[in-house]
Amino acid sequence: MNTLRLAALTASIVVSPAIAQTDSLLCHFDRVVGVAPAADLALDVAVSGNFMFVADRFAGVRVFDISDPTDPSLAGSVALSGARRIVHSGDIVLVGTESVGLRRISVADPTAPSSFGRVELD
Repeated sequence: MNTLRLAALTASIVVSPAIAQTDSLLCHFDRVVGVAPAADLALDVAVSGNFMFVADRFAGVRVFDISDPTDPSLAGSVALSGARRIVHSGDIVLVGTESVGLRRISVADPTAPSSFGRVELD
């Protein structure tokens, strides 16, 4: 199983794509505090409050509860092929995909995320 390696630097969390396909470690100031498994190929991450949103290329969007950073747990997911980039804004995450462009996912309830359309790009 692939996992996602994360490093928390001050108040932000950064993902290193070069190591995203190997071990996944949730770090704080270079100290491992927890592990969040990726379903397949985690490519990007966004964090808001106690939740981490992961764009996983073949599995789609995976939402992890990180309220206890030593034990992140999968809270919910949405199947979406080709997820590559993810941005969080309020109750929505926008997901850039390989084939269908920009998808909108409602995360008003992070335990039950749902796709509700796409953004048309000219």
